[in-house]
Amino acid sequence: MKNNLTFSQRRIQKNLFLTVMLAIPVIHFFVFWLYLNINSFVLAFQNAKGDFVGWANFQWFWENLTSDRPALDMGIAIKNTVIFWLFGTFVEGPIAIAISYFVYKRIRGYNAFRVITYLPCIIGSMVMVAVYKSFIRSEGPLDIIVQTLGGEPIPKFLYDSRYALGATLVYNLWNGFGTSIILYSGAMERIPKEVVEYAYLDGVTPWKEVVHITFPLIWPTWSMMFILSVGDIFTAGGPTLLLTGGNYETMTISFAMFQQVYFYDQVTRAAAIGSIFTLIGVPLVLFSRWLLSKIRTTEEY
Repeated sequence: MKNNLTFSQRRIQKNLFLTVMLAIPVIHFFVFWLYLNINSFVLAFQNAKGDFVGWANFQWFWENLTSDRPALDMGIAIKNTVIFWLFGTFVEGPIAIAISYFVYKRIRGYNAFRVITYLPCIIGSMVMVAVYKSFIRSEGPLDIIVQTLGGEPIPKFLYDSRYALGATLVYNLWNGFGTSIILYSGAMERIPKEVVEYAYLDGVTPWKEVVHITFPLIWPTWSMMFILSVGDIFTAGGPTLLLTGGNYETMTISFAMFQQVYFYDQVTRAAAIGSIFTLIGVPLVLFSRWLLSKIRTTEEY
């Protein structure tokens, strides 16, 4: 009887532990995802006082998108956001895979290279932005190097509409490899060494190894990263607040929402912007997931 009671108590304790642990993500989902998203959608149809205003916030968005002289140029914000996403997906992504392959192959100096590429993720973003701005400013280190080599003084990259967006993209390139390299190199480490050794016996070249062995076997990781990036397509952008403050044609959708909330106290307009791009983004995520599943099936190993 004592043993049965002890067994019952242990079972109750185990079930209680599992219930508590499962309750945390469930509560998080209902409070911080479901409730917030429903509340944001409701806010999109209200004004700052909480009164129902119908489609007024959506009309404001459309006017700023189509007007010749908008208060907030949503056209530029959308264009810049798409540029940031394309740059991150099709420029930063392949470079991250190449660096991960470099680390995976244990080429001389790979440990130092891994630290250097991950270092920006460890240091605070404000510090990194300050270092970057100091490096590219007029009479800064970059300007001194260029003039020493016989070039002209560099322009004010972050204060000129011709260069500000490009300078922000360069910052993202410098600062955006850390997490991707960890995920990709971890996936590459799981590739069976027997497969690679057999390929070497068949005389495979490094390029063919990457194309026909490495990338197909890390396809699940890459496809997951791609789908997540599609989900974040309308929040893509750099540290616009710290670099340019949204000036010089560097406005993005995410910074436009931030601006409406913290600069103009227009939470309902930000909610309308978020609702519009959520309705556009969800089908894109579902379509990209379906398309990737059709392009390639996941290899088991």
